[in-house]
Amino acid sequence: MIRNPALPLLGLLLCFGSVNPPGSAWALAPEGGYAARHIYRYHSVPVGNAVGGEEEEIEVVILSAATAMEYRSAITSALSKKEVTIFTDEKGRFLSAARTIVDTRGRAVTETVRKDGDKAYAERIEGAERSKKEIRLPADRVLGVDASLVLLLRSFPFDTGSRWNIFMVDFAGRSVEVTARQEGVERLRLAAGTFECYRIEVLVHVPVLSLRIILWLSKESPHLLVKSLGRRGPFTPSYDTYLTAME
Repeated sequence: MIRNPALPLLGLLLCFGSVNPPGSAWALAPEGGYAARHIYRYHSVPVGNAVGGEEEEIEVVILSAATAMEYRSAITSALSKKEVTIFTDEKGRFLSAARTIVDTRGRAVTETVRKDGDKAYAERIEGAERSKKEIRLPADRVLGVDASLVLLLRSFPFDTGSRWNIFMVDFAGRSVEVTARQEGVERLRLAAGTFECYRIEVLVHVPVLSLRIILWLSKESPHLLVKSLGRRGPFTPSYDTYLTAME
């Protein structure tokens, strides 16, 4: 099921591109702080003779505690800078998220999504303009927003043949259902090192179009994202995003 066939996948399935609006998701940080902090850097390039694609530099910080995780990212290209913050529980189940996009003229847009029971609320602020949308969530699907999918898949039952059906929502409040499944295990050699990886296929259920994104997650816990390949929306180029460094 899809609510909008033009749903962009840039934020949904992968990526990395909000600073935190005052008083919102920050309140979810666990008392006493986080037990672990990891930093990952990525480079993203359009595949082939892509039109409209920009190379990107991405920095991701993931903080974790016994009952919560926090994802922060900054993505920089020649056209804009985006920042995202996402809060989940310890299993990667979505709680709230915020994104800010600043263009080359310094104009900023802030968007938030938060879950409240069986509903989610997406809000957008641009200058004096403010809009809000309510999304009813299906009871039989796990919710994912933006890169929370990367955190959620850390708990995937690898090597069992399982498939997960996930209800994804973007910062504009549009929704789509996706299916994640393990395709196998592969060894990747990158500038950041050599990794044994689970190859995860993400199928996006969009009428007429066939959208497929491949994620490579390290076999070693915490199953970090090593590489991804695929389109970020129905009409965008494919991007090859890969790990360049980690701390």
